[in-house]
Amino acid sequence: YSFARQEDTVTGDEHTTTDNWFATGKYDYFMTRQLYLFGQLRAERDRIAELDLRLAPSLGVGYQWFEGPGFNLNTEAGAAWVYEDYSTGDTDDHFAGRLAYHVDKKLNSRVGVFHNLEYLPSLEYASDYNLNADAGLRADIIGTMFAEFRVEWRYDATPAPGAEEGDLRYLLGAGWRF
Repeated sequence: YSFARQEDTVTGDEHTTTDNWFATGKYDYFMTRQLYLFGQLRAERDRIAELDLRLAPSLGVGYQWFEGPGFNLNTEAGAAWVYEDYSTGDTDDHFAGRLAYHVDKKLNSRVGVFHNLEYLPSLEYASDYNLNADAGLRADIIGTMFAEFRVEWRYDATPAPGAEEGDLRYLLGAGWRF
């Protein structure tokens, strides 16, 4: 969840600049050491983009090119159904392809970098697609807790009327692995 508010220094008026969340659940079934099938559900809301709900369940196949304690790289391809419900009262749903990759590299025993990309092109409308990307630096603090700096870019080629297509965020936070 991300929330930010900004104050106009001249007028003193405050306005919300960020108010969004997303959650993802995923299951991988490995058929070999490297080849796997996956099922994923992504849900998100972005009040600034007037998006009440976007659901994107997907199924597909993935391949783990490299897997180790210091470096990981995998790619995925599949199909998704994308449902969008906007605050304006409009809704949209369509079938989409899903192409994604994840890469991470440990720089030392406590610090690593990562990059993720997910592309969801509509199979019905060539001009409609979603793109989710992030890159960042993660440092272990203690045990399973970590600090993270992340840059996120979300792009919706057909956003709600009056909303921006792209959204770039810089995030600094803490979390835990489980």
